[in-house]
Amino acid sequence: MASGAKDIRFRELKDTISQLNMTIRTQNDLIISLQKMLEERNAKDDEKDRIISKLQAQLEYFKQKLFGSSSERRSDLPGQLSLFSGSGSGEEPLPERAGVHRSKDQQAGT
Repeated sequence: MASGAKDIRFRELKDTISQLNMTIRTQNDLIISLQKMLEERNAKDDEKDRIISKLQAQLEYFKQKLFGSSSERRSDLPGQLSLFSGSGSGEEPLPERAGVHRSKDQQAGT
């Protein structure tokens, strides 16, 4: 009877080992799946980082174009009125003065 109990115990241990091996395989498969997901997300993050860097560079370029030192010379801004849009020559004639005001010293000297 002692050998029967040992056989039963041996089969129980063998089943436990088999279940543990199955659990290990399942967890290894899960780990591999999660690693693949992590790699895919890292690749997506890298792509997003590249896009962000490109957009930041474009933003800096356009800010420089719009607000930089040469922005005063831009004439193609939508809705922007031109100060020199009348005569075509780029210069407006100065209005003539109706009367010239002289100081008392200037009037006395003439």
